[in-house]
Amino acid sequence: MGGEIAFIGTRDTWARWRSLFEEKSFSLHLVDGVDALPIEDLDTRISEAVGKRYSSAIFTSKNSVKILMSSSIGKGFVESLYSEGSLLVSIGEGTAEMLRSHGYRSFTPPIERISIAISIIGSAIRPRGRIAALSSDKLDLGFGGVLDSLEIDHIKVYRLVMREEGVEIIRHLVERGVRSFIVASQTASELLVKAVTMGYRDSLDTAIEVHAMSSRVARPLIERGLGDRLRVIIYESPTFREFMLNIIEKIAGQAGNLGTLE
Repeated sequence: MGGEIAFIGTRDTWARWRSLFEEKSFSLHLVDGVDALPIEDLDTRISEAVGKRYSSAIFTSKNSVKILMSSSIGKGFVESLYSEGSLLVSIGEGTAEMLRSHGYRSFTPPIERISIAISIIGSAIRPRGRIAALSSDKLDLGFGGVLDSLEIDHIKVYRLVMREEGVEIIRHLVERGVRSFIVASQTASELLVKAVTMGYRDSLDTAIEVHAMSSRVARPLIERGLGDRLRVIIYESPTFREFMLNIIEKIAGQAGNLGTLE
């Protein structure tokens, strides 16, 4: 068993999951091609939320915690939420750990599909209360159904941007023979599309296999019509951990099948 696969995203997310792949004898390379930066008017957005009574505050990623805690206004906002009895909700284990590192305990729902998590919080755990959803600028909550009946303030606190160096890293990995990439954000998918269209569309000997966490994440890959060069596998995993475990199971199965053929 063994093989090489690349993760397109932030260094801290890659570091969190690298050992899981190494335990199965896979090398997980980092394409450090996505930056999480504070939204330009972060302090203004937070100031507008200060003073509102929120029954729940949903931190959609650890970047939302990291960015807020890097701002004095953001830090004060989180403290006010906690002291006023708002339910702090973490989407994902990493987000919960980030909040704990700042002294805050939170509830982590067993599913990381944000719209579903909000529905659970707003309709069952903290009904009839205003909800603050703290996220990146790329998140689409997908309102409809239960969400339409809830009071939700969608506060975008950071933006995901591509790093141009990421294109060269992808090109270098492809030249080395890496043909499997993991994407967990639309920004990561957009970076991979850019790398492929800038030099590999006509020269790739075999298609790149792309493991996408959801159909939303995969949208840039599908819309560009690169099916001849990108083989996209969509997982629709309820949690990031399950997404990663499913990838390992799939590529381990592929490696086993190749071994059988040999």
